[in-house]
Amino acid sequence: AEPYFEGIVESRYFDTLSLLTLSQCKDGAQRKAKFRLRRYNNDSLAELQIKTKDLFPVRKIKSGGARWKPYANWNEASLAAEGESGKLIRQIARTYPPLYPVIQIRYRRRRYRIGDCRITLDSEIEAMACDGLKMRIRSTIALRSAVLETKVPSDTPFIPAFLRDRIRRDSFSKFALLTRQLLGETTNSV
Repeated sequence: AEPYFEGIVESRYFDTLSLLTLSQCKDGAQRKAKFRLRRYNNDSLAELQIKTKDLFPVRKIKSGGARWKPYANWNEASLAAEGESGKLIRQIARTYPPLYPVIQIRYRRRRYRIGDCRITLDSEIEAMACDGLKMRIRSTIALRSAVLETKVPSDTPFIPAFLRDRIRRDSFSKFALLTRQLLGETTNSV
């Protein structure tokens, strides 16, 4: 039995009004952060999550206890964060400009394992603009393709032989691509 979630994933991402975290993703900044409220299988409870990257290491801070509801901003949502992780989430939030909900992304997640390799397949990916995304051209968007992610214990990327010639291999952010599409910056070509 896998200890990792499988089913419907919903994330509401928070960003500044100037879309600072989106700019960090687009520009490939060495240091970047994503702030999100995430729930699984339409649960009424959610997790607050901060995902940071400093060149290569990725770090996730998670705290349960939040309700899945339309928080006005990240600071309001962070009040629900529990325990030591919750304290850290509130502390990090104070170092950023005000963060507002900009996009909500929903998809179906399936997980597979081949040896030490964990494979995640996200499909039926759709997004909806939130109030913090002011200059949007569209209100909703869907991807025509799925996102496959592999995780292995070593530094060597692993892709099973039967998939190597069938998929595009690169770094990918659903948050960045879908937000840019809602803003009209890219087409739905993925």
